[in-house]
Amino acid sequence: MSIFNRKEKTAAAPKATKAAGEKKANAKSVVTSAAKIVGSRTLLRPVITEKNTLNGTYAFQVAPTANKNEIMKAVESLYGVAPVSVRIINVIGKTVRSAKTGEGKRRDWKKAIVRFEAGKTINVYEGI
Repeated sequence: MSIFNRKEKTAAAPKATKAAGEKKANAKSVVTSAAKIVGSRTLLRPVITEKNTLNGTYAFQVAPTANKNEIMKAVESLYGVAPVSVRIINVIGKTVRSAKTGEGKRRDWKKAIVRFEAGKTINVYEGI
């Protein structure tokens, strides 16, 4: 059993040092790209309807496990505009019938309605 507990000794190569500014800039870009990845997993697709465009709100299909805070952070990271409010709706899938398969059910999904301050807009297809 001592074979599995053995650690091999390796010669440590000297690491190249970076300037403090380069480290911070690199870390910031990593955080920004990570936030965009998480945001794109939270916001699945925009839902464009006439009602949303008239009210000045934006609707998105979101991940079933997403909550309001995650949705707010995702919208802010993807579009650069902080939302004022987020409302969440669980949309129940409709029952459908077909001659071939009989009765079935469409998939349940979650919708988020996002509202911004007056005068602020986003390009819906830009971030997703």
